Amino acid sequence: MAVINGTNGVDTLAGTSGDDDINALGGNDVIKGSAGADKLDGGTGTDTVDYSTSAAAVNVDIRLGTGLVGTGGDAEGDTLTNIERVIGSAFNDSFTVALGGIAFEGGAGDD
Repeated sequence: MAVINGTNGVDTLAGTSGDDDINALGGNDVIKGSAGADKLDGGTGTDTVDYSTSAAAVNVDIRLGTGLVGTGGDAEGDTLTNIERVIGSAFNDSFTVALGGIAFEGGAGDD
């Protein structure tokens, strides 16, 4: 498992094709986990997980600030913590969230 750490500034962090542990730390960051069951922690700031390059639809379930993304494309097996924004793929994505606090950009497809 690759461990990738950001800084307290604004970062764009990209994972590997395997399982990753990505810690963005401070700042308004963008995280691209890629394939593998990734642990994605945005830390402080307004942080985005970007699945726009996924080769298949993603299904994102974020409730109470921590979410398990269980199925679909690059999201398969991912765990999200401290994420405020999610960008979906070009396919038919689905998003489940508790009330308030998370912004979704579905991309192309029937989301």
